[in-house]
Parts: sequence; structure tokens; C-alpha cells
Amino acid sequence: MTTHKLHHWDFDAGLISVSETYQVVVSPAMTEHGPTTSTLARLRDKQIWLPSGREYCPAPEALAWHRQTAMRH
Repeated sequence: MTTHKLHHWDFDAGLISVSETYQVVVSPAMTEHGPTTSTLARLRDKQIWLPSGREYCPAPEALAWHRQTAMRH
């Protein structure tokens, strides 16, 4: 499995999200145990890569919805 797929699935599962400043947010439901968890923990507060055009960036409203609704707490 590629890292890209893992992170996509983790986002869909609410294990990670993205802050209003486009940094990775790791669910507090994750603990520091296991290979996947430690990989996610290392991403905490890392800046995501953004497209060059601002119009292609993730919508702040959609990210806020994901953090409030889909993310595991």
C-alpha cells in the first residue's frame, strides 16, 4: 500500500484532517502505538503541499466541516 492511499483512507476515516492553516491534524483517538499510528503521529502539524493557484486549495469551509463532523475525537 502506498503512503498516499494510507493517508487518503485515514482522512476518510476521520483519523487525520487539515487545519485552517493547512497543517495536518491527527485525531486524539490515535495513540502512539503501532506502525500506522506512529506514521500519523509524525505528520502532526506538518504543512500540506498546496497547489500553486489559490483557487485550487481545499476550501476552508470543507476542512472545517471535516474536522467538526468526520474526525474522531
